[in-house]
Amino acid sequence: MQENSHCNGMVDRYRMLGPLPALPLTDTVILRRFAAVDEVSAQDVILETLPANFGRDKQLALRKFLSRKGILEQVDRSQTGLPAFMHEIWELDEAAVASCRLHVGETLLVYNISDRTMFAQRSPAPGAPENALLLAAICRLLLPSHQKNLGHGFLCPETIWGSRPDAVQLTDFAVAAFLAQLEQGSSEENIHPATPEQDLQDLKKLCRQWLDPHSDTADLLNAPDLQALQAVLLTPREPVSPTNETAASSPPPQPQLVMPVPPPQTETETAAPAPAGRRGALLLLAAAGLLVVLAALLGVLWWTRQSGNSSATAADPTAPPPEVALMTVQRTLPRLEPTFAASFTLEATLPDCGPLQLIFLGQNTRVDLLWTESGLSLNTRTGKTQPQFLPWNKPPQPGQRFTVVKTPTTIAAYCNGVFLAGTVVSPQQWRQLKWLAPADRQAVPKLGYQKIGTLLFNDDFMHSDGALGEWKALSGTWSVHSLQTPVRSANPFSFIGKGDAAEAAVGYWFWRNYRLQCAVQPLDAPKLGLKFCCFDDQTYYTLQWEKVPGAEDRPAQLNLLRTADGEEKMLASTPLPQIPRSWYDLSLSQQEGLLEVRIGGNTLLRVIDPQPLLGGGIALLSSGNEGAIFDDVKVTPCDSLRLPCPDGLPEDLPLLWQYEKNTPPATPDAEALTCHSLWLPQPELANAELRVEFAALPQKRERYELSLRHNGIQEILFQFAKAQDSAAYQAAVILRQLGRDTVLSSADCQAPTAGNGLYRLALQVRGSDAWGSCNGQTLCYAAGLPSLAPGQAAVRQFTLTDDRPPDWGEISCALQPPLAPPLERVSMFTHEESMRLWNDPVLEWERSGELFWYRGDFWQDVNASLDLRQALQLSGATTWGILFGTQAKDSSANVAVARLTYQPSSKTLELQFEDSIVASINCPEPPADLTLQRCGTLLLVKQDGKLLWNHPLPERLHGLCLVGRIGYGNTPAWANAVTILANGITSYSFQEAPAAWTTASGTWEITNRWQCDPRWSFFSGVNLEGPACLWNKFQHGDRVSFDFFVGPKMDSERGKKYEYAGDFSLVLGADGRDISSGYSFMFAGWDNRGSQIVRQKKILTENPAVTIPRSSAIHRQWFHLKIRKNHDRLTFWADGKLVGTIQDPEPLPGRRFGLWTWKNGFMLAQFRVSSDDYSPAPESVTEVPVLPQTPYN
Repeated sequence: MQENSHCNGMVDRYRMLGPLPALPLTDTVILRRFAAVDEVSAQDVILETLPANFGRDKQLALRKFLSRKGILEQVDRSQTGLPAFMHEIWELDEAAVASCRLHVGETLLVYNISDRTMFAQRSPAPGAPENALLLAAICRLLLPSHQKNLGHGFLCPETIWGSRPDAVQLTDFAVAAFLAQLEQGSSEENIHPATPEQDLQDLKKLCRQWLDPHSDTADLLNAPDLQALQAVLLTPREPVSPTNETAASSPPPQPQLVMPVPPPQTETETAAPAPAGRRGALLLLAAAGLLVVLAALLGVLWWTRQSGNSSATAADPTAPPPEVALMTVQRTLPRLEPTFAASFTLEATLPDCGPLQLIFLGQNTRVDLLWTESGLSLNTRTGKTQPQFLPWNKPPQPGQRFTVVKTPTTIAAYCNGVFLAGTVVSPQQWRQLKWLAPADRQAVPKLGYQKIGTLLFNDDFMHSDGALGEWKALSGTWSVHSLQTPVRSANPFSFIGKGDAAEAAVGYWFWRNYRLQCAVQPLDAPKLGLKFCCFDDQTYYTLQWEKVPGAEDRPAQLNLLRTADGEEKMLASTPLPQIPRSWYDLSLSQQEGLLEVRIGGNTLLRVIDPQPLLGGGIALLSSGNEGAIFDDVKVTPCDSLRLPCPDGLPEDLPLLWQYEKNTPPATPDAEALTCHSLWLPQPELANAELRVEFAALPQKRERYELSLRHNGIQEILFQFAKAQDSAAYQAAVILRQLGRDTVLSSADCQAPTAGNGLYRLALQVRGSDAWGSCNGQTLCYAAGLPSLAPGQAAVRQFTLTDDRPPDWGEISCALQPPLAPPLERVSMFTHEESMRLWNDPVLEWERSGELFWYRGDFWQDVNASLDLRQALQLSGATTWGILFGTQAKDSSANVAVARLTYQPSSKTLELQFEDSIVASINCPEPPADLTLQRCGTLLLVKQDGKLLWNHPLPERLHGLCLVGRIGYGNTPAWANAVTILANGITSYSFQEAPAAWTTASGTWEITNRWQCDPRWSFFSGVNLEGPACLWNKFQHGDRVSFDFFVGPKMDSERGKKYEYAGDFSLVLGADGRDISSGYSFMFAGWDNRGSQIVRQKKILTENPAVTIPRSSAIHRQWFHLKIRKNHDRLTFWADGKLVGTIQDPEPLPGRRFGLWTWKNGFMLAQFRVSSDDYSPAPESVTEVPVLPQTPYN
């Protein structure tokens, strides 16, 4: 067989060499065969297709047949001709698709061939003298299986391979006969196994074809010897019964296949009389002698090769040791879990128990790890070998634990939880894990296997008093603290640790690549913090927040430390003020050596550990007599990665990125481009956002590609390219499968304007939708993506010149959070009448004529869906619909801009902009649901989840977007028939610790509102001596809205009828230090004189009619305040009444907001902020609160 240019390409790990003769299975069924080489193991193989339309049931039957105990235990696969395994095609290139006509999902039988000369099938000339040796070799191959009453069942020239009489091999042992009966309609239960008698009949046919009993040869064997062999082969025999031991382990006897009686032989076909047994014995003796000679020659060659290897090793002591003859000790299941850890503990030194080898066999990759006296070798084979060798600093000792972790894209080795070596692998199925050691070693360690699933841990300490749940108190005193009546409180539980070096731990050694987040409130703890990646008590990371002893005027120090095998090392440190009794949001992560520490959403420490720790559990650390309080502990997988690339990719993170540069072949109509490709093995996400900064736009014929859900076979692309014959650019969302592109959406666009000298391309994928944008402008949108599993991200830049480096700036890939409900309700308050105002879904809709408007504002993407089937059952409204609108310039009313309506009488669905109908269809059956969606700069309409219309977003909806509905109702079912999901909204129900807020003055805590009924607790702020001020640690954008509910805090000593109620205020546009630096919106300000909008200390507008009625009637009343800043326009409502609206020609530059009151106290519920930009305030981390100045000062 010669390599055929008409059959080439790659099929998974196999490089196709050419077609081979097909195997006729029946009169109508033919099995195609191909010669190939396994690029991972360098093994020559024959790939054989299964019959066309071979269904899953038949495949299952074949797999069960090949896994039969008798087949596996009684025959040698390589000798008899059983397939090595069944291979389902995972990936193949265009050349293989075109030339071999193979497809993904097709199943192949794989036969290992000893050498490439076997690809030449025998078609011997009749009477050739070497044919006798060929038949003798076939008999020797069949003899072991015949002795166990197993037959080949399909002996013919197409199942016999070899070009020399001394090198012959069989394929399709028992398989072809099984397949033939399946294709002829036999059920699995009625299939007869192949028998030795059938093989003898087939051999008889071969003898007639290949041997000539009338010719005389002068070769090594003469004609009588040929006749003797023929006579022996044609002699009838009884099947050999298996021994008792074999019978005990074999399946019950099967019905024998009844063979047709051969036709009577003519005289010329009659076998010659058998000669004396001595002549047959001489023939077998000659063949046996030949085998002995071959074995001796192979032995000499092996010894010569090993001697050469030994010499090379002696000359280069740093080279990895030569291969050692090993035996398989353990083997896992055929298909491995996507993520798992294999580990072992040395019971003796490596010279006494090793070398040890661990082999991973994948769909197109093989990874070998070899532990020897000199070091650890890690070889990755994907057609080419990528070797790594790590010499030991000191030889491994008994008791040391080695762990190898496999994820979908990486394989890494660790010693006692510390990284040794690793490699990046492409996504694929992994078939097998082999554990090998020398046969003569007694202390071979046992290999453990630990499946690793998705890590999710969340504890808000809703435990009974004294119950620690999963936590283990290792030192100090730990307890769960609850409020007096936790069932009627928003956030009633917390976890307190006190005492010297107090530590409480939870988790397992195989927790890894995670983010740990918790809220902490320092009391008097001189030292507090977190431990993470606690592999054991000798290996872990520590985040330690420590006050400087004896220096109260100096800020505390935040230290990140690494402890490995008991040795501690400082990784990073920064000063960080610590305010007692203030809540902090601590977040830290470790992702294959990239460590990040965040507080309040701001990254304070970012460190690369070149020898990262494997992972492990977590621990809370405290100290002091009062200690520290912890709450809302969460452990989740790392779902984001940020790589700053202006100065090059970080070399110390080999498992987080893979860069390649190549030049794909030029197409007939375009010159070749150089491709710079960056693949991010982590994180693995389904819904994701990939953002890349480019320093320049693509030039003529150049293009940029952003990829998500990349899994080796298919991916979703956002392609941005320069048009060839115009100044325009082309944007497209593409589905790429096996190198073939399907354009899902495309658009021509003009050159975007650079932002700060950069072009920020983004690809976002959420569910079945994907869209691409540049500098915030949506360029193309595609809906109805095929169901794709999670995958990785990739960036490709195609350039005209080879010497032009990629001009990537920052690259970030993060989880694309789902659009969230605009309000987080507190379930325990839902059925309380006095709290109905802010927990009843009906009251979230405000009526305006025949329209109903949701009371929240939206500045980013929003999705409003109407359950039309439910709505039609509620009432007989003539029209149902969803609205997007904005507000009139004088804020007097809401204005509908886009209407999506359905009229049951005419069965018409219409989309209307202002007063114009832009789209309309007739619906014979009412849609199940309708969706109106703002996505970037597009307006989308979906019917029953499928995209119906796609239009540019009307100009009036580019800023503020209000959601409305058509169709009357006043029940919860009516309210819940519309579902709103949005971005850019944060709702604070105070069910969690208030770690997003900083106390500047006063007391802010969960406490009871009513002295007469202390059961109900809410978040409150109070200071009877001056201002009570609470700053948020985030900053708002140029457009922002707030709405929340406030109520007076009962203080019977100051009055029985709330004579003191007033001064419920919010400040925005401030600097985060002084209230008087921003805009204050004051409800009942200046001792209830009215309500005001104040710029710094100047009243811009005041409404004396909007006050608090100071009477016992407000005892359980909540007031709804809504505030909006739309660039330079400020608007304020209280309980639906317009306090005032005003335009400031010189808007204040601040971005901080907070709550405050003056010599008073108030309760707070359901605080919601919506903004076009809501991000952590950088200065909030290090600032020390001061007593703020107010408009009253």
